Amino acid sequence: MKQAKTLADIAKLAGVAESTVSRALKNSPLISAATKQKVMAIASEHNFHIDVRAQNFKMGKSQTIAVIINLNPTSGQVLSDPFLLGLVGCIADEVATKGYDLLFSTMRDFSARQALSYLAGRKADGLLIVGQGADPTALDYMADQGVPFVVWGQLCRPSRYVTVGSDNHKGAYLATRHLLEQGRSNLLFLGDTNHIEIAARYQGFQQALAERQLDASHSMHASAAFCMQSGFEQTQRILADNKPLDGIVCSSDLIAFGCINAITAAGKKTPSDIAVTGYDNILMAEYFAPALTTVAQDIKTGAQHMVSSLMAMIDGGQGQSLQLEPALVVREST
Repeated sequence: MKQAKTLADIAKLAGVAESTVSRALKNSPLISAATKQKVMAIASEHNFHIDVRAQNFKMGKSQTIAVIINLNPTSGQVLSDPFLLGLVGCIADEVATKGYDLLFSTMRDFSARQALSYLAGRKADGLLIVGQGADPTALDYMADQGVPFVVWGQLCRPSRYVTVGSDNHKGAYLATRHLLEQGRSNLLFLGDTNHIEIAARYQGFQQALAERQLDASHSMHASAAFCMQSGFEQTQRILADNKPLDGIVCSSDLIAFGCINAITAAGKKTPSDIAVTGYDNILMAEYFAPALTTVAQDIKTGAQHMVSSLMAMIDGGQGQSLQLEPALVVREST
């Protein structure tokens, strides 16, 4: 028997049209179960399969999604950040379920030109960008060009692009209110408010204080990069000033770990002297000593929505922004 090498060969043997063979091999619901079974049996007998890459090239699709980690050069954030790794892992799982490949990249100084090169060179069909950085101008430009992309970050209204992320204002509000309910009244916020997400968390911190009618004398703010070292150094500096302090709201779990280490190095205890909250609920938070009270972000749901919105945009539809509900996880540090 002559080897069937094309869709036309399979169609002739099955006695159906080429388009029917194509749909049957893609398990289309438009084709009856009996016809699918017949076509697949012939294809299996002849060891035939569709050349997906060639087919995608003809359609102008790469069947690949590019994930770009937007690491702001001044943030101190690194690719090994457990929160970033967790989010990217959830994205990778979801992309795989959609039958797409993943192209991964990082940028220390986000460039619209560099991001667009993935689409212009047919390396990817769409972009998932993790992080807005301090300046969303490049993202606004990409949105104006009709580029299919979705951003993990702070939802801002109005916004030119689709954003998925937690309600950062509410998350920090919950953490701050928790400390106030524990009887803490002299609080410090640690985080770089030049970043959109952290600025929203600081606003939540301020709202919780305002509701308790606590004035500026009861709060402090210090900038801190997304790492343990910065959390340690900033806390150490503030403790050296001997200002009244009994609670610290940190804008990431890594900052909180460094903060707690600085408290211990100063001969004080967490939480009896100074209570500490983090943000992200990375795996280490539960096993740190003391176990860290923190704000959890639903990265699994977020990743699913990012991918489904991007797929809709690639197919010519519209993506939808989503603001996820944060959850306070209370542990030993408070």
